[in-house]
Amino acid sequence: MIRTEEYENMIRERFDDSTFAYRSKAFRKFLYSSPRNFRESPTTRDYVKIDEEDLIRMIGQKRVSADYAEKPRYEPDIFVRDEEVPTLSGQIVFEPLSDAIEHYPDLMASRVFKEIGTKRMEQIINSGWTSGYFLLVEENSENRKISIETSLHANYSSASKSVIYLRKGASATVTDIYRSHLSGESIQGRNIYIFLEENSRLQYNYLQEKSVGVTDICYLRSFLDRNSNLRIFHVNSGGGRVIFHTEGELRGDHSSYEVNGVNFSAGDQKVDIGDNTFQTGKNTSSNVRVRGISRDHSTMLHRGSIDIEESGVMSSGFYDSKILLMSREAYANSKPSLIIRNSYTRSKHGSAISTIDRDELFYLRSRGIDETSSTSMIVDGFVSWLLEKSDSDILLNHIARLSSFSAKGEE
Repeated sequence: MIRTEEYENMIRERFDDSTFAYRSKAFRKFLYSSPRNFRESPTTRDYVKIDEEDLIRMIGQKRVSADYAEKPRYEPDIFVRDEEVPTLSGQIVFEPLSDAIEHYPDLMASRVFKEIGTKRMEQIINSGWTSGYFLLVEENSENRKISIETSLHANYSSASKSVIYLRKGASATVTDIYRSHLSGESIQGRNIYIFLEENSRLQYNYLQEKSVGVTDICYLRSFLDRNSNLRIFHVNSGGGRVIFHTEGELRGDHSSYEVNGVNFSAGDQKVDIGDNTFQTGKNTSSNVRVRGISRDHSTMLHRGSIDIEESGVMSSGFYDSKILLMSREAYANSKPSLIIRNSYTRSKHGSAISTIDRDELFYLRSRGIDETSSTSMIVDGFVSWLLEKSDSDILLNHIARLSSFSAKGEE
């Protein structure tokens, strides 16, 4: 393990900017948070294990260079290839976060670099990120739409930090796609922080489809001011080991937060999905719904918590998780929780883990539909309705392909 003094010296050498104090504070937070050494259930199969050596590799590897032209898959507005972030200007500003530090010093000091994070791996990413983008939507911009596709070499370990910031009254839809190219083994971590000022609205679509040799870690944290609204649609289907955690901090009164997540695991994949809220504003609302499909020998864990603090009176919070097992060897666990600190709220949670309903399958088979097609229809119906409100053809088409794949059984 790197000592504090050694790491801080490395920060000074590698990052010649104003982020030293922030990076150093994040690293100290990481050091003070001990790795988990207890079991959350009778088996330890339910979470993804990341070694300390992996974390050091994630923040210590230098950028790789490719001698070929990697092309985007989804015809995005912006294509980020191996950390080469392009720039846009106008009502939407898009540039490397390292450049935004110089262009928006007051904003960075007052909002962005005040947030260290609460998760241990989130903190180490905040201390050692080397890339990432800054997306700014100016005040009162109406329904700006932008799609971003990021492709990283599968053999390149890296840590990135990206920021999406909406000024007062702004409205936007952001589709953020993460995939890998070529083959290899790596650990790729990123923090994505979303800031919504008063009366702003954002729909954020997230898709991760990396190769099985990649360990993918993502912390998506949101900060909502008064009367702001955030809707998240997330899909995870790639990566050999996947940790994807969201947390919405509803600090402003009358803010609202919605999450709709769909996650697929197959082969030997290990997937850890967490969707949480922390509500301190008055009259806030949160609604988290997540679905999982697990097949072959894969494992899947859903963690969900609704935390309504003492100040969050007249608020509501709901969490719902359901996982469908497609094989006898697949394993799943769901761990919902409520933390309610005042009596003037409405909240509930629920979870279920099951296999395909044989009555539903029999009904479809009796109409002349073969078993594979029937299973595919059931799986698609189980997950696709969550994403229909996104109006994203990318997400819906991806879900349809995965539903068909899941119905074929173990290969």
